[in-house]
Amino acid sequence: MFRQQHHGLFVNDCFCLVSAKSRQGIPLTGDARLRRVVNKHDVEVHGVLWLVEELAAAGACPTSLLKAAFRAWQGYAIVFLPPVEASRRLRSLEGETAAG
Repeated sequence: MFRQQHHGLFVNDCFCLVSAKSRQGIPLTGDARLRRVVNKHDVEVHGVLWLVEELAAAGACPTSLLKAAFRAWQGYAIVFLPPVEASRRLRSLEGETAAG
């Protein structure tokens, strides 16, 4: 149904949307097209940067692991992180390590 309504979505995108709606989940994506569709269906959506902030704020993940993930993601072509925002958050994580 979603794929017929939104021709630009892939099958995985549709599965993501259906899963989020039926299980009250939060899709994580940097894909602008999927974000627009998800928002039209009143489903909360976020990206990887939000997830990292949530993990850091909750203390659910060591800062060193979050920093390593940022560095690794910056090297992957399939992972899009806005360069300015990603650098700002990485500096913030590095500051937390220095302060703590």
